Amino acid sequence: MFKFASPMGSQQYAATPTAPAPPPESAITPLAPPAAASSGAGAPPTLPPSDDPVGDYRARTRYAPTSGLLSDNAVDLLEPNRRYDTFGPVTHRSNRARGGEVTFLFTTDKYFYEGDEAVVATLEVRSGELPVKVKISHADATAEIASGAAGELEALTFAFDKGTHTSKLELNETFADHHGPIRLATTFEYEPGKSQEAALRIFTTPTSAIPARFTGGYSDGAENGNLVVYAVVEVFEPGFYRLDVNLFGSDGRPLAFANFKGNLGAGPHQVPFEFFGLLMLDIGVPGPYEVRNMRGYLFLDGEYPDRLHLRDAVGSYWTHGYEVSAFSDDEFMTPHKKKMLELLEQDMQSGLGVDQPTPAFRP
Repeated sequence: MFKFASPMGSQQYAATPTAPAPPPESAITPLAPPAAASSGAGAPPTLPPSDDPVGDYRARTRYAPTSGLLSDNAVDLLEPNRRYDTFGPVTHRSNRARGGEVTFLFTTDKYFYEGDEAVVATLEVRSGELPVKVKISHADATAEIASGAAGELEALTFAFDKGTHTSKLELNETFADHHGPIRLATTFEYEPGKSQEAALRIFTTPTSAIPARFTGGYSDGAENGNLVVYAVVEVFEPGFYRLDVNLFGSDGRPLAFANFKGNLGAGPHQVPFEFFGLLMLDIGVPGPYEVRNMRGYLFLDGEYPDRLHLRDAVGSYWTHGYEVSAFSDDEFMTPHKKKMLELLEQDMQSGLGVDQPTPAFRP
């Protein structure tokens, strides 16, 4: 059992008044980010080989590692709790004369859950493009710990409607105190005498063990040439936290991501999410900005599982309006980066071949 609980609703923190309604899309004229900084979701850009490793290294380390560009195809950041299950063929060839190859998809509505949520599991079977109603011989869910399955199997019941078999698992009924993976498995008969097994895992954090919460309090400002968004986080369990958030333009375009990593003590905190000034300049989009997808976890060093998840923040927050000129054009610099540049320049001047160093990327 866990020793702490989430006193949900025990204290409220007022949010900073939001900015006025965003301007229409026609009022925004985004500038394209430079090619050297536009590949990937904040990852160091892929640069072609060149005779200027010093310049290449500087291009790869333009921004502080706590923020980066957010592309519209960065699904892992834009939909951080999305599953990536896809249709696949059954193990044995189908004897169906007309419908086509038999494929199936067994999935759930997301991956991370809290203990008071319901898991919606779905099984779809198709013959070609046609949905198939199958006989489900058994389906169950079981909790897992580091050594494997733990506890009794919980039977799952599926109902068929509009081409999909659906089952709902109320976590509070059987897995309210479980922290970690839960394995869902099923076996179905898609043709007489031919069966297919399928299994997947979800991850749950007990309601009583949620370590902190986003209260809905926000503020923002331009500080030291950077855009900083503060979120009020009430911490129940002190420790090392990793928190993430995404930034969007008033037209809905993904712009940037930022993260916070650090120790938080018990009680309320104004947690800063810093969007690096040069990053904002390269994006070239004025505010207000929409802050969304705020999520995070408490890291449990050396334990299994090694994290306790917060509930994702609900809704979004609009910052105040900013001109692009409010942000600094200084590139990210630390003593380590400065030393690396000095060593690269020394090697170039001495005529040595240089392998470009890859900066540590922390998404």
